[in-house]
Amino acid sequence: MSEKVFGVYLAKEDPESDAYAKLDLPAQPWELLDALDKLHLQEGDRLYLEIDDYYDFEELATVLQDREDSLAELNDLAERLTRLNDVHRTALQGLIQMETAKGGGGISVTRLRDLTESADCCHVVPEALNDSQLGRFYAENGFVPEVEGISDTVFELLDFTAIGLRARKEEGGVFTRKGYVLQNSDLKRAPSVAREIAEPDYMVLLEVAGLQGDGPAQDGTGPILVKLPATPEELETVTERLNVASSQELW
Repeated sequence: MSEKVFGVYLAKEDPESDAYAKLDLPAQPWELLDALDKLHLQEGDRLYLEIDDYYDFEELATVLQDREDSLAELNDLAERLTRLNDVHRTALQGLIQMETAKGGGGISVTRLRDLTESADCCHVVPEALNDSQLGRFYAENGFVPEVEGISDTVFELLDFTAIGLRARKEEGGVFTRKGYVLQNSDLKRAPSVAREIAEPDYMVLLEVAGLQGDGPAQDGTGPILVKLPATPEELETVTERLNVASSQELW
């Protein structure tokens, strides 16, 4: 996970404590646990969480609420956001607009996870940024049966703005900065996340790659993350994937 979504500030809700930690999300379990250890939280202590930076997801700054939701859930949201491609990210922006249009203020972390999970429930038209462009797209691509078969001259006389406006109102779609978004299937619900951060199932997370000269091989096979301790069989699998003769040839 190289892309970071949120920069967070963590502290104990105790005016007498000056312990704090800063962390970029998404983070590995050991990073989350290490940050919490710095706060010296005891049973009954409350965690204060503030998002300091949204990096490339600035659009979330004005809608994301319930920032004191569990750190684990916010981390899961961040990880889901890194998996979105450009089309799905545009779809998410559309879903956020549809959600906020319902009223009620911002969107909770839990609900935003559901919307992120549902990014593939939308159809995106990147070339349509307004009603006129949407109307032309629909007319040119067979979505307006009444105009099929007319001459090019008559086609250019059509009121594309009216066509697009009618379609948008009927479909409940929205315009984003990167295209028109239409929800075309039921939204999904993201799997629940445990509020407690689980201990990682390893003591050391090692990044390895094949050795070439004085550095890692550039053959496109690595690097690979290895959880230690590992069994001899697991280490053998790593060396096979990297196409090296033995673990001593790892970088």
